[in-house]
Amino acid sequence: MESLTIDNYVDFFRTLDLKTKVGVLKELTQELDEAVVKNERQEDELFGIWKDEKNLNEDTIIQRTTSEREVEC
Repeated sequence: MESLTIDNYVDFFRTLDLKTKVGVLKELTQELDEAVVKNERQEDELFGIWKDEKNLNEDTIIQRTTSEREVEC
């Protein structure tokens, strides 16, 4: 399949009538909105050791954020 550029899309868009242009913009806006919502959900999710947040208390948080290990440089 041919690789399309922004110019190709814009040239095609120019050939459309107003009603079709509005429909295309509406679908693109919905697609962008879904992508933003999906991205926000992913950013809000906890992972790894923090995933089970139901049982988090002050002691658990301190245990997960501090370490007695020394780092050699």
